[in-house]
Amino acid sequence: PRPCANQPAFLVACTFERRLLGAAVLAWAIVAAMNLVAGPPLGHDEAAFASIARGDGPGWLNRSRGVVALARFGLALGDDEWLLRLASAIVGLGVVLAVYAIGPAAFSARTGAWAAAVIAGAHPMVLRNVELLGDLPATAGVLAGLAVITGELTRPGGPRWRIALAATAFA
Repeated sequence: PRPCANQPAFLVACTFERRLLGAAVLAWAIVAAMNLVAGPPLGHDEAAFASIARGDGPGWLNRSRGVVALARFGLALGDDEWLLRLASAIVGLGVVLAVYAIGPAAFSARTGAWAAAVIAGAHPMVLRNVELLGDLPATAGVLAGLAVITGELTRPGGPRWRIALAATAFA
């Protein structure tokens, strides 16, 4: 048996899977740091979220409350564009972790680690991994919710109350 065969796969992966997941997270984080430092000015949607977070946005402008909350976190740190995007960059890192979490829940830790590596190398995603938008944080939440549901519904003893965590991830 593998050295970690008796460990829950979603908690502790074997050495190869740990290294692969670590490399995927590190690659995503490095590109995010580069995007924070050298990123372009705020786009029109990002600027709308920032305006609402500052209290300058018009009342009719309807934007995601979650992204506005991320922008407010950035404003609490300062008013620089990279600080406005910092919370999105941190939450966006959850995409790699959530992609990994689905692997062991549905297939194996190795599948999850490889999926995390693939998503960390997906050019269109990593190019936009720090933008003050709701796309990646929402993706991380949906994938985390799917991982919880899959893990609980495939459990030999049946689902536990923990399945309710999926609702918060989906929200």
